[in-house]
Amino acid sequence: MSKRELNGAPMLPFALAACENAGEELRVTNLSAEGFAVRSRDEITSFSDLTLSFYHGCSGTYHQVKLTSYSVETGEVTRFYREYRIFTEQPEYRQEAERLFREYRQYISLKMTGDDGYLAQELTGYPWELEEEYYTTFAEQKRAWMQDVCEGAAGEQFPAALELAVCLDNDRQRKSYLNLDKNAFAKTYWEENFLSSHPIARQPFRRIYVGNQFCENLFPSEKELFAILEKASAQEQSVTVMFAPAQEHQISQRERVTGQLAKWCLRCGKRMEAVVNDWGMAALLREQGSVLEPVLGVLLNRRRKDVRYQYKIGLADSEAYPPEGYGSIQQHGFQELAATGLNSAFYQEYLHRTFGITRYEFESCGYMQEIPPGAHSLHLPFYQTNTSQYCPLYAECREGSRGRQRFAADCPQYCRSHAFLYPKHLALVGRYNSMFGFDCSILRNMQILEKYAHAGVDRVVVGMI
Repeated sequence: MSKRELNGAPMLPFALAACENAGEELRVTNLSAEGFAVRSRDEITSFSDLTLSFYHGCSGTYHQVKLTSYSVETGEVTRFYREYRIFTEQPEYRQEAERLFREYRQYISLKMTGDDGYLAQELTGYPWELEEEYYTTFAEQKRAWMQDVCEGAAGEQFPAALELAVCLDNDRQRKSYLNLDKNAFAKTYWEENFLSSHPIARQPFRRIYVGNQFCENLFPSEKELFAILEKASAQEQSVTVMFAPAQEHQISQRERVTGQLAKWCLRCGKRMEAVVNDWGMAALLREQGSVLEPVLGVLLNRRRKDVRYQYKIGLADSEAYPPEGYGSIQQHGFQELAATGLNSAFYQEYLHRTFGITRYEFESCGYMQEIPPGAHSLHLPFYQTNTSQYCPLYAECREGSRGRQRFAADCPQYCRSHAFLYPKHLALVGRYNSMFGFDCSILRNMQILEKYAHAGVDRVVVGMI
């Protein structure tokens, strides 16, 4: 039994402080200014390269302290774990421990004296008083957003190096495409989405995306799908088909559709892209690799996206798209978000070798992203933040509560006329089975697209949900 006791805070939230001993993580169970306690399943015979990581709430990052002078005593020993108490007089450790205590005490005090809105405002500057300001309808919300970006983009030019595509991800847009000629559809599309005066509306689109990456119930019927393919071919427009994650009972239908798509491609002498958002679909398309090219969808991209990042981690909007350009992204606060596992060379090689995937779908999501080498697509101006397998909009309309979700076997597509609205300052909307943020910067400033064009993006996909 230890001769000394730790007069600290037992069982702090595990994310506030972490400990590593020779690269192995240990659970911190007690923390004080004079030392800390850790637990291990097995006996630890020696401590070396001991490092503490302290969370900084103001920046959302960790500060590491490497212990150079300390003593270790054995604490409680049970059949499940062994406790060790590490004592140190190292000034840097004491400074970080005391700072962490101050932040944690402040959090507890605020949590006990106010509601969640007050807590968020005090800790992050979140404007909770604006949470009562809503748009009346989604059409009103979209009009206000698009008018703002059109005014901001006056005089801008869409980068000539980028291919433009539009996304037909619901039946209303698909019917409009089938019923109108090429020029009439383009005019109607931009007018309905309040972008007629934007520079992007002057750029002809050479490709259409058909399907939906989030909701399987919004995939077109086979008759409608092949009618679109035939019309696009006649208009000399390329087609990319989008697939949402599939459930097991939908596999046979997917096999039939992909088989028919492959036959159509062979008959027409074409090769077609197919966006996948689950690994089963990627494996299925591998069998049709000669004519169907799998593309990594946004759900498999697994990027961190949130309309509240500027409040969560205290980053200014000016840091999201650094004026110095893509090459200086590491100098700004958003570098923690800029790269994902998709930027790893071994993962890119795995995707190519295993599934034949070389093109990835990205979304403009409020900050400059690090794009891997190659030719990739950028969706704008909406970006997905959450997707539910069981649609909350269906649950709200059918059951009266978004929490009472179940699989919609015969979906009436309430999303044609309904959406979840959120406070104005969040730039957020609930549509289909997902939530989407709105990135106003990407349409206001065409220089951002120029940076992406030099960084591995060769296509812009406009999706107006």
